[in-house]
Amino acid sequence: MLLRDCSQKVRQIIIKAHGREQPTFVITNNRQLALNEVLIAYAKRWHIENKLSELVSFFNLNALSSPLMIRIHFDILWTVIADTLYLRLAQELPRFEHQKAESIFRHFINIPGQIIFDGTEFTVKIRKRAHTPILMGVELLKQASPVPWIGGFLVPTLCVGMPASTLCVV
Repeated sequence: MLLRDCSQKVRQIIIKAHGREQPTFVITNNRQLALNEVLIAYAKRWHIENKLSELVSFFNLNALSSPLMIRIHFDILWTVIADTLYLRLAQELPRFEHQKAESIFRHFINIPGQIIFDGTEFTVKIRKRAHTPILMGVELLKQASPVPWIGGFLVPTLCVGMPASTLCVV
């Protein structure tokens, strides 16, 4: 196939019956690669583009805080850290292992709650919701961990049910 204003021949691959209504068109100038190798290379590229799209939409990566490069690098660093933490949490949640950060946020992070400190221990209380039993099953949340920058106090103890009839994971 020849493209206007392009002296080199290109190869056009049309993918149908791949779970979408419309066919997908792949255009490449590499005519030596086998069909499956071209599709594997493009699938990897699509995965990267989808990840960038998620970072832009959920973490507002396109709204960087400063014209200074050091601040932009800092914003990108925190975006990657946040994305990694969401990915790590998702790996602990049965049936949510492959969900995007936006879905994890909606179901498990953006929930009303209280943080209570009684002088020796922190308690995190959250309202019971449809996905709360999944969150209560996370082994990492069942283990209280000392946090050095707050005097070594143990965090968290997760409790469900505010304020009466409280079920705690300690």
